[in-house]
Amino acid sequence: MNPKIVCQCGAVQITASRPQPIGVYCCHCTECQKQSASAFGTSAIFPADGMWPLPEEVQSKVGVWKRPTDEGNTLECYFCKTCGVRLFHRSILPNGQPKPTLSVKGGVVEGLSWEGVKHVYTRSARLPVPEGSYAGAPKFMNKTSSTGDQSQMATAVFFIFFTWIVSRICLPDVESSGTAIIGGVVTPEADFVDPSPTEIRRRIGLAL
Repeated sequence: MNPKIVCQCGAVQITASRPQPIGVYCCHCTECQKQSASAFGTSAIFPADGMWPLPEEVQSKVGVWKRPTDEGNTLECYFCKTCGVRLFHRSILPNGQPKPTLSVKGGVVEGLSWEGVKHVYTRSARLPVPEGSYAGAPKFMNKTSSTGDQSQMATAVFFIFFTWIVSRICLPDVESSGTAIIGGVVTPEADFVDPSPTEIRRRIGLAL
């Protein structure tokens, strides 16, 4: 069952677009500190489809305040006209297109599970935060591609492989008999002292 989104006075009631949010965040940025009048703000991310446009009976009960964001977007902040409670945010991109999600304030989502909540923008936190928090906004929070993470993984794999190659060429295992094993070939110890460029290329071929 999809949860209800209800303001403090009960004048505004909206049904969420799915049973569970995409993610739940405690945001410690200075903007969220101000909008929540607290140490941090909380957000539950839901798909906008099924919640936006707002039902006609709700539209006249909410007000909106807009502000620019550091990313160049326009943030529409919706609140109840009666009790003033912040309800959700809607982000509009520079090209005028809205993001496909709504950031609903966590406290107005009935029965919201806080399991797995992530702390973000902790560089400006007023309270101690748990380990594994994010100093800024993680990529997955903004629905960006995982190309960056894949690039980091590829770099790590290349570094490990390169280190293995170097260890096979330049740091050979010396046996008790005074010989060295280079690229799987038993070589007299003198052969790998200050090798020439030609010898290095030969050893690279052996290591591969």
